[in-house]
Amino acid sequence: MEKIIESKYTIMSNRRANVHARQEHQFAPSSAVPGNATQQMWHILNFHEQRLGQITAALQQMVELQTNYDVLASKHESLVEEINILKQSGPTFDDGITTAGVTLSVEE
Repeated sequence: MEKIIESKYTIMSNRRANVHARQEHQFAPSSAVPGNATQQMWHILNFHEQRLGQITAALQQMVELQTNYDVLASKHESLVEEINILKQSGPTFDDGITTAGVTLSVEE
């Protein structure tokens, strides 16, 4: 019985320690910005401006890649259409092709 009470006490104290650690971590700043309030705000503004610039560049690159993909996809579609037209309109090797006295045929 004493072991059960001790284990319950240990579990409860561990839970309290975990909750306390999470609360401290939740409210602790990740890093302190040096300088007075105006300098701190300027520093943070520059950080966010640089980060937005990086995000904008990444988005522009994604737009360019999507544009290139769209161009390649349309070229692919047109080539598939041309191949289908050639398949339908032209003779096949099974039919045999005769040109300038030369006959080509495929036999199994």
